[in-house]
Amino acid sequence: MTVYFAQEPSPNRKQPDLTTARRFGDVVFVFDYRYPVSQKPEDAYRHASEVLRNFDPDTDYIGDCGGDKMALGVVAHILADWEPINFLRWNRYNGGLYEPTYIGTVDRVEE
Repeated sequence: MTVYFAQEPSPNRKQPDLTTARRFGDVVFVFDYRYPVSQKPEDAYRHASEVLRNFDPDTDYIGDCGGDKMALGVVAHILADWEPINFLRWNRYNGGLYEPTYIGTVDRVEE
């Protein structure tokens, strides 16, 4: 099990507590904090595709813990063909923790 966070938070900012996220698997950052996702979206897409090549929608999670918001957009676009995708959301209540949820539907809508 792996938790793929879209981008590593900058060490120049307050660091998020990833303790509860680690209960769901090993933490991997798709992009490090210096990666210019917004400035080089085509390179970023290729990079993220490589990092996510072993993503298992049955056991792995994606999440967000800071950084360029376009990084989460790139990750979500790559994984858009799988439904649902496990997602860890930050819940600031009760002291703050990552909790599991999902993106997508169990039944895909046909057009």
